[in-house]
Amino acid sequence: MRLVKSSFLRISLTMLIKDR
Repeated sequence: MRLVKSSFLRISLTMLIKDR
């Protein structure tokens, strides 16, 4: 389940960057 967390983190980062 480490991949899932990694994916979630990556999506969160992408959303943050896109929000900027």
